[in-house]
Amino acid sequence: MKKSGGKLLGILLTASLMATALFPMQGMAVEEIERTTVQEVQAEEENASQEEMNKNTISADTVQEEETKDPSIEPSEEETKEPSIGPSEEKTKEPSIGSSEEETEDTPAEPSERETEDAPIKPATEMDDFSIMPFAYDINKPVIESFEFVENGQTLSKNDTLHFSMSAYDADRDIKDITVQFKKSGYSSKSVTFYPSGDNENLYIGTYDCSRLLGYEGSYYVTNIEVQDHTYNYVEWPVMKDGKYLYTFTFENTPEIKVSDYQIQKNSSTSDGKLKVGDTVTYTAHVECKGAKLGSATLHLKTVNSASSHTASTSMKYDEQTKTLTGTYKIADNTYPSDWTINYISISADSKSQFFYPDRDEPEKDLNFTVINDGYDMDKPVIESITIDKNGKMVKAGESVSIKVKVDEKNPRSSMEVTFRPKDSSASSFYRTLYLTKSTMEYTGTINITRDSYPTRWELTSVNLSDVNGNSTSLSDFREDWNTARPWYYTVDPEGYLNDTKAPVIESITIDKNGQWVYPGDQVTLTVKVDEENPSNTAVAYFYPQVSNVSGYHRMTLYYNADTREYTGKISITNDTYPCEWMLTSLTVSDVRSHTATLSSFKPDWGKTCPWYYRVETDKTYRDDVKDTVFSVYGYIRQADGSYLYGPVVENKTIQVGRRNSLEGLKICPPQPGEGVNMKFREESSGMEISADTELFFGNNPEPSYNFRAVYDKICVNVILTYISKDKGATTAIVPQFVDKDTTYGEMLASFVPPEDADQQLLNGYELDSSLDKTAQVEDMGYAFIEAKYENFVVAWNTKYLDETGNEVSKVISKSYEKGTTIHDALAALENPAAPAGLEFEKWALPGIGENEMLSHQMTNLNVTAVYKGKTTAEVAYTYRGEGGKLVSGSLLMALDGEQLLYQDAYAEVKNALKELKHFKGLKFLDWTAKTPGTDIGRYKKMNIQAQYANCTVILKYPNDVYEYVVVEKGSRYTLPIQNKKYTDILWEGFSKGETVTITGDKEFILADAKLKGDYSGEPQGEKLPEKEIDKIIDAIDQSGSGETIYVDMGKTTVVPKEILEAIKGKEVNIVLDMGAYSWSISGNEVAASVLKDIDLEVIVDTDGIPPAIVESLSEGKPATQITLAHNGEFGFRADLTVNLGAEHSGSTGHLYYYDSSGKMIYMDAGDVGADGNISLSFSHASEYVIIFEQASLNNGNDVNSGTEGKDTSSQSPDEKKNNDSGIRKSPKTGENNMF
Repeated sequence: MKKSGGKLLGILLTASLMATALFPMQGMAVEEIERTTVQEVQAEEENASQEEMNKNTISADTVQEEETKDPSIEPSEEETKEPSIGPSEEKTKEPSIGSSEEETEDTPAEPSERETEDAPIKPATEMDDFSIMPFAYDINKPVIESFEFVENGQTLSKNDTLHFSMSAYDADRDIKDITVQFKKSGYSSKSVTFYPSGDNENLYIGTYDCSRLLGYEGSYYVTNIEVQDHTYNYVEWPVMKDGKYLYTFTFENTPEIKVSDYQIQKNSSTSDGKLKVGDTVTYTAHVECKGAKLGSATLHLKTVNSASSHTASTSMKYDEQTKTLTGTYKIADNTYPSDWTINYISISADSKSQFFYPDRDEPEKDLNFTVINDGYDMDKPVIESITIDKNGKMVKAGESVSIKVKVDEKNPRSSMEVTFRPKDSSASSFYRTLYLTKSTMEYTGTINITRDSYPTRWELTSVNLSDVNGNSTSLSDFREDWNTARPWYYTVDPEGYLNDTKAPVIESITIDKNGQWVYPGDQVTLTVKVDEENPSNTAVAYFYPQVSNVSGYHRMTLYYNADTREYTGKISITNDTYPCEWMLTSLTVSDVRSHTATLSSFKPDWGKTCPWYYRVETDKTYRDDVKDTVFSVYGYIRQADGSYLYGPVVENKTIQVGRRNSLEGLKICPPQPGEGVNMKFREESSGMEISADTELFFGNNPEPSYNFRAVYDKICVNVILTYISKDKGATTAIVPQFVDKDTTYGEMLASFVPPEDADQQLLNGYELDSSLDKTAQVEDMGYAFIEAKYENFVVAWNTKYLDETGNEVSKVISKSYEKGTTIHDALAALENPAAPAGLEFEKWALPGIGENEMLSHQMTNLNVTAVYKGKTTAEVAYTYRGEGGKLVSGSLLMALDGEQLLYQDAYAEVKNALKELKHFKGLKFLDWTAKTPGTDIGRYKKMNIQAQYANCTVILKYPNDVYEYVVVEKGSRYTLPIQNKKYTDILWEGFSKGETVTITGDKEFILADAKLKGDYSGEPQGEKLPEKEIDKIIDAIDQSGSGETIYVDMGKTTVVPKEILEAIKGKEVNIVLDMGAYSWSISGNEVAASVLKDIDLEVIVDTDGIPPAIVESLSEGKPATQITLAHNGEFGFRADLTVNLGAEHSGSTGHLYYYDSSGKMIYMDAGDVGADGNISLSFSHASEYVIIFEQASLNNGNDVNSGTEGKDTSSQSPDEKKNNDSGIRKSPKTGENNMF
């Protein structure tokens, strides 16, 4: 949780991309990673050396041309390009160390010794607090509430200061680093140091003195705004919009310097005014400087009309009183004898140099002088001999070749160079430096022959020999025919040469826990087997976390074992390892000749599946970023009539998926069509064939879309079967049969499998339709007619009667009869049903069919109803509008008194029996009327009736099948509503907004368009307490003492007013909000956001907002309950929810997981379920959640509870220990109580 602002005072929060830190998670065999920025690992860059992974800077000597001062600054291509491989479409970042050292253009991009060895030191009072791990691993990003750059868009000078402010907090832990960087195009970034503001605990301020930009004038823009917490989650504030930078400024500083009145004074010791060695020449100039303080100045001289060009320089001094610049040059032994003049004067002011040329400013002045120097050495060195000790000989690896060049020279340099060129063009030339021995005037050097020395003839082809005055000589000066004679050479023997031209070959890459779950304390071993004759001792691999907005990586060094030809490295998983998938993204194996093998050389398409990874779960937490993925899956689909057709199971369906899943896991497989039918899937675009449980990788495609077609090993024949059903009597149904592809119709008939409801007691076999050839092969998805055959005629009697309890019963009874049997005789043989007390069964009524008719069909359905002695049977179906407003249908089977009952009398008794029905409130019931003509046959009456009302109902249909019913008078005018409690700007299908219509009968209107009031106004949609109640609660908070708890009966309201949150913020006061089925507890110390708002804390239990596949993979068969919070997003505070989830879970531990907006399942909290089913859990943001119930361990309490696994609680405060209680949340802290 957010600590108080006072605890952060003095903690330096700095952001330097050049000073970065590794996750504190390296293992025993894993090297500590250099704390420098590492570029995203891309497949095509795997063979880059590790040195290239350090971020490069451009020195001040090689900077690019300054960019324009146009404020519409466009980012460079390099700054906007996206990485091809990396964690979930986000750039890979490194955690900042928070160094206060600034990165400048002329500073190499390397961390200082302190940065590479020590993390920033916190005050002693902070150290223990930060060592306390949260209850669950913190994978939530910090929150940036606001950011301001005061001088945005302005033109600034060296006297100005940049001012930045940021409001930010972290709901789970303190902020670790704040990164704000700005730069000039082509130059390295500048970093701003931030400090907490004493006025607001969430406010941080940073400044930057523009004088530090002197010498680097131009347009600047902010490139990075980022906040990172202590578990390396980071959040970025946008710096660009519509392709342009949002925060820019221009720095201008051009001092005005004017130079005039150039003068020369020759201090000659000769009468002719020429200068000898020891003489001096002095130049002066008048300098006016405005807007800056004059810095250093240099006088630059050059020769005039000389045989060769020479230059000299000396410093100049500035007299501020006289505004005179003076520089004196002394003629030295090595000053070239010639005419000289002033070339230019360079003057530095405010770190910027300007150049002034007298021949341009005052061309009429003679500023020349002449130097005479008889002792000046103008002779070039003379080579006396060139000696190679093994000249013309064959040399082998392990030997050496010595070179000597003897010279005659008065002023020799200390060294020279010789160049050898290979006879074989496959090799490259090289040079050797030879060093002078003055006593012998010989330059000597040695060439060591190694196994890497290319076997060919090596010839001396050039020398670089000059004296201190720059006089140089060449091989041609020593021997004119050297180029044709090539007299100096040696030859390297092929024996001993390491002729390795092949790169290593990776034979296998194995991770011992590949694809598995690993936990703190586990080790992961990577083994790479290679085929290489001359392997290097080590190889290097990189693992990156495959989630967005998380910095850090693992750099693994693997060591070679010659016996097994394998490189092996290990990673230790700790409590600090980020809980997500860690993937092998780069591997470099090299031989001694620097040939390399990479992941791509081993498996060119590895990026499509990214097959080497492990999953880390820490503190019951695992994060898997999800993305929208479109699926179409085709296969056998069961139709409503029972047949199968080949078609879309899902079509263009968008599903949120993690990095890896299967069709089975996503629950988009077609159901298994039949027993013994095997099914695979073929992806149409790629052609890959998979099983339902094959793991698919979705990580690399930013907009994935897949089209799978099921492939079966059997084909389907839709058999249309006519038969006797146990439940339905004589019926026709489609009974699919799955057979081999070459099966004939006769073979299918012989193996025919009937439906389960088939009455087989009277069955005599099945007969194929005569239009089908038994020897012909069946067709996939074809139809075939089959009829069940029975020995006699079969009648399926659909009987209806009252059982012994008076309840209506419908039952099918199948009977077999010989041909010629009459209906009368068949009915006589049908058994009598049991009757209720007071009734005696008399006969079966068969309306519309004469009893003397004979059975004429092999299979017949007949409907019969029981008739009782002294009674008339009434079979009634009725419809009315029920209490909820919906139409309700029902049925009655009644035994009415009297055998001679008229239809209208029976009708009257039926209406009397329906008098107790409850109609929709407001409707005026008139009578029951017939929907269809009734049946009146003797003692059997059949009626289908509907309630009639004097008025009518308007039915308003809203989204999600929500209905509103309004009772109006018939013929009245009704104005269609344009708003209600939830919607505004309502438009109904077929009508204009707010149209008035005449209602003549029940009428349904369907909502066509509307706006949600909550979305429209930005306010919570739930109910809020009255202002008077809010004022009372605030008064109680103001008068409460430390540790008190205030109880509030929220009634039907669910919105927590921001005024109450503002009142308790920062106070030792708890407030409990009783919302009936659940309650919330909020502590004033847990309110972190500086800008609070009304929050709807409505809780809905047993929802289904999280995809079932994700819940099932998380629960692993354990009971789970989803809950939804009406609010969406951060609260700005932490609150404890107490809710009843059912006594059936009592004794279990409920583990709370959050399903965030990007589809991540984030472990949040855990709590014991009490005997009454209540559980208390902690929340800081809202949307969709799932609670997984886990039964308590039965091992005598020796297990470490999952909530504190790997957690040191020795440094916890008493309150933390009290509330933690082995990691399971109990009730919130209470003190003295007030109640509202």
